[in-house]
Amino acid sequence: MTIRALRIVVKGNIFKHFFRKNVLIFTIYGIKHTNLYNIITFELEKKTKTFIFLIQNDIKRSQLMRLGVFGDIHGNIEALEAVYKELTAKGCDKIVCTGDIVGYGASPAECIDFIRTNSIASARGNHDHYTTLPNFNEHIQPYAKKVIQWMQDTLDDSYITWLNELPFMFQVEDSDILIVHSSLEAIEGACWPYILDPQTAMFHFFLQNTQFCFYGHTHVPLYFSIERGLVEFELLTNRKLPKYTRKKYLFNPGSVGQPRDAIQMASSVIFDTDTLKLTLFRTKYDIESAQKKIFNSGLPKDLAYRLNTGR
Repeated sequence: MTIRALRIVVKGNIFKHFFRKNVLIFTIYGIKHTNLYNIITFELEKKTKTFIFLIQNDIKRSQLMRLGVFGDIHGNIEALEAVYKELTAKGCDKIVCTGDIVGYGASPAECIDFIRTNSIASARGNHDHYTTLPNFNEHIQPYAKKVIQWMQDTLDDSYITWLNELPFMFQVEDSDILIVHSSLEAIEGACWPYILDPQTAMFHFFLQNTQFCFYGHTHVPLYFSIERGLVEFELLTNRKLPKYTRKKYLFNPGSVGQPRDAIQMASSVIFDTDTLKLTLFRTKYDIESAQKKIFNSGLPKDLAYRLNTGR
């Protein structure tokens, strides 16, 4: 195989284009984002004898941010206030929510008011969605169903209407970051898959057209990446991502109001889109106060007890 390489300059950047018998044979992998690209590298795919080019997008300075992400608040206003205070103290430019503002906890109205007052964009979670269904009859745990029915009986209609207006997914403005509650394979409320392993992540990645995505639903901080069909999976920890990569990423920030990773502290993350540094935060909050509200509301007591164990 004869390879001929040409060097040309496009908009101030040097690109290498490889030809075989004067036919361009490379495949481009890249991120569609404002059509600004600044890095291109390549490698030879031995099986197909094809040069694979990697394009890394050049994000405008105005689009760089420290993004705070949390989700699965579940009616726990004490945890929500504590997490928001920490994220704002760390200098977040924007804060978003992966959904499930309500459910389980005894302060759904207070949590909705807090999200609205602080202009926090949120995806729709399954408990948010269930609360909007007039004839709710999903097959979920009895204690979860009891909370849904309690909210439908006690929340003002305006709160139900607001929950029903939440999007099932959205893209953070001026970014390559998608926010969803469950998997992209089901984004209309018919089902809510749990992404807990490489197989379930694969179904999601087939539909993820951004480089980064944050999701919720599992209540456990998780990290997934995919490259050439290979999914990597581990618990989410602090890390700095490589700037020049073909990988796509899927992150779960854990749960604010009902963690399930054996840590009782509320969970959230900050993602710096400039340095690509991802930082996980665990925040203490007034668990006893949240528990008392559950007891006083008449909701299942186990929902209060589990806050002590983080399960």
